[in-house]
Amino acid sequence: MILGLLSIRLTQETEYFTEIAKRGHLYNIQVVRFTPASINPATELVTGLSFDKAKQEWKKDTFPIPSFIYDRCFYNRSEASLKARPIVEWLKKRPQTAFLGYGLPDKLQTYSILAQDKTVSPYTPVTKEATEDNVWHTLSKQKEIVLKPIHGSQGNGFCHVSYSRNEIQVLMQSTKETKTELFRTKEEFFPWLTKLFSRHTYMKQPFLSIQDRYGRPFDIRILLQKNEHGDWIEAGRGVRIGEKHSLVSNLNAGSHVFSYNTWKQSYSRRETSLLEDDLTTLIQAVPAVLEKELSPLFELGLDISFDRNRAVWLLDINSKPGRKVILESNPSCAEQLYRAPLAYCKSLAQSQKGADVK
Repeated sequence: MILGLLSIRLTQETEYFTEIAKRGHLYNIQVVRFTPASINPATELVTGLSFDKAKQEWKKDTFPIPSFIYDRCFYNRSEASLKARPIVEWLKKRPQTAFLGYGLPDKLQTYSILAQDKTVSPYTPVTKEATEDNVWHTLSKQKEIVLKPIHGSQGNGFCHVSYSRNEIQVLMQSTKETKTELFRTKEEFFPWLTKLFSRHTYMKQPFLSIQDRYGRPFDIRILLQKNEHGDWIEAGRGVRIGEKHSLVSNLNAGSHVFSYNTWKQSYSRRETSLLEDDLTTLIQAVPAVLEKELSPLFELGLDISFDRNRAVWLLDINSKPGRKVILESNPSCAEQLYRAPLAYCKSLAQSQKGADVK
């Protein structure tokens, strides 16, 4: 059995992929790496890397398209991404290929699915596609609003817009820095907004006061994965805390990681008890709600926070979550994280065999 690790470039996630590959023999799985662009459409052969168990290293190799694929493609506006997306969509429709997880749609569609469920909807901020008119309408009433690109990641493009009688201020997250734009009037603001929306589709959400007592944004990252029986389990959790007055708590924006158990000691037992009831509700409900509407998933990263009134909010859901928060906050999770794709791949193969017998 072969498991293919798929990424836009072969240099991506090398450490993570290598750790998975080192454990492949425990599940009788050969692990290979490839990119969408490395597939020859005429022969359906792939030029990529296969893991040499004896030498414990990757070697160049040519092999058929793997029967099982772990998709770790992260898309942006690069030429490689634009070419990769349709190839990956073709792979997902190919009858001979099974993906460990088929991913989520954009953030707007994902929130729309969750908002229709009576259990999850109280935790989801009201989310709509952003237009010049509805942004202005909300700003006029609420004075603050958040704009997020529907295909964004790592906090890039996140905007906090505030409105006072004298000016409109936009704070925009860009990689490791926050940029500020000031506008005196609606007439000055609208051309900037139009240009922003011409580059990316944005969604609007209410501004949530999700800063801790020191004015730092924070969230709890919970990693959910399917185990060897195909059941959802919690693989780990950690807390990200951003710099004071920063917009986001993403690691690339300079945030710090804390273990959940250490972090929760700064709150009362009653506060953490109530929070953990809500976390349990989301952990149990979110995967089921999404898989009811979408193709099967393998893993999910839930980013959860609470505001000054202790209302709990599901800030983001990611079907290709990173592992840095979990590994830094709880290194003992490492072995389970590296084995998880292999264990689930074996489970998928066994269930396919069972279906073929029937």
